[in-house]
Amino acid sequence: MKEHIASPEQYGFSYEDIEFTSEDGTRLHGWWFTGAQPARGTVLYLHGNAQNISTHAGLIYWLTEYHYDVFIFDYRGYGKSAGEAELAGAIADIGAAKRYALQRVQQKQPLFVIGHSLGASMGIYALAQDHQGVEGAIFVAPFSEYSRVAREMLSTHWLGWLFQWPVSLSISDQFDPLK
Repeated sequence: MKEHIASPEQYGFSYEDIEFTSEDGTRLHGWWFTGAQPARGTVLYLHGNAQNISTHAGLIYWLTEYHYDVFIFDYRGYGKSAGEAELAGAIADIGAAKRYALQRVQQKQPLFVIGHSLGASMGIYALAQDHQGVEGAIFVAPFSEYSRVAREMLSTHWLGWLFQWPVSLSISDQFDPLK
């Protein structure tokens, strides 16, 4: 989803607009919510598919009341981030967001990751490659294999049902969280 359907101002949330770049130079956008002081840590939130940060900020803002800064960003092709949505790039974007958060807190406080759905599955893979600086992670509703979730989604419509197996067999397992 490219269009933001809500903004933190609508809910009275104070935030900072963040722009940073992924390794390949893709411009990414996010919001930084500063928690009550003294800060206990920072949470990097990885949202799910088919939406963007505007639909998730309300789900995680409560963490600021418990003294956590929260950084939520859009992967390439989502929200106000540039580029086209694609898996390898989105996983690289997670690495860039993690580096941005770590640089911003300068190791003064622990960094935690929370991922939801697609964000959880990509987060598992990304942190398996490089978890340095991350103190802990919570993954909500991840799926284990991209081909399996493709089959499940295609099976919900009669036309997709006919093609669920051929299409799912064409999907690479390179980024599967199960691996």
